[in-house]
Amino acid sequence: MNYSKNKYKIIFFLFLFIINFPLWANPEKNITLPKLLEVSGSLNGISVFLRQVDLTINQERITNPEEALSEYEKELYLKDLTYNGIVEKLMIDLGEKLSPNTQDYLLKLYDLEIIKRQINAEAESATPEGITNLTRYFQTLQKTPPSKKKIRLIHELESAFMATEMSIYSIVSFTRARTETVLKYRNQWNSENIQKLDYQFSKMSDNLEKPTRNQMRMAYLYIYKDFSIDELEELLLHAKDEKRINYTVSFLDSFNRIVVEGVKKGLLSVLKYREKSET
Repeated sequence: MNYSKNKYKIIFFLFLFIINFPLWANPEKNITLPKLLEVSGSLNGISVFLRQVDLTINQERITNPEEALSEYEKELYLKDLTYNGIVEKLMIDLGEKLSPNTQDYLLKLYDLEIIKRQINAEAESATPEGITNLTRYFQTLQKTPPSKKKIRLIHELESAFMATEMSIYSIVSFTRARTETVLKYRNQWNSENIQKLDYQFSKMSDNLEKPTRNQMRMAYLYIYKDFSIDELEELLLHAKDEKRINYTVSFLDSFNRIVVEGVKKGLLSVLKYREKSET
């Protein structure tokens, strides 16, 4: 199996849920957890992510059947990447990082009508219908393009939300986790290969930056098509909120760590199973 390639392609809309700045906390410490989960759209984002993972694995059976995961191997691979498992670990991890004051502050932020509209627009864009509508919208852009000011604000919004950086970080992290696991399993984890890996994924990040940012900005044009200039300017102010930014970074680190650990464990189980089956 060659897991050094980015076989399971990550489509850009998968990571739109990250810019919702999802909130979790330890239920023993935070009685506002149910409300936070409800208003943030966080759980829906995880569901979207896992559905796409499942879809890409199933598509691999068509495009590359020799290396694709069987149904049993798929179960092994996804054992630590379940909805409940991810949420439970996030609740523990992020619950320790969120102070009561920060939780209350963010809960009030999510209660703003402009933020509610933002979350709903992002959630709609990740549905099958939303993706279809997004494609249709792109076809109309040349005839009825947004104003230059609106385009500028949307570009600033994308940068403030760190959408491109978060997507690339996730893609590279997941891909590297698979490659690293295979090398360690084959006893090829040495300084030479580590250096090669560092260079390979540094170049991968650089190469992904421009196309990913373009995709994100195009998606944002659709997501915020019904927002006025004044509303975009208000969102931009919220996007630059220091507490929101700090939490976003914390969430991304926690989510990636949990998923990367799950990928490594799952792939190692698949490799051991295949080796045992071949003997």
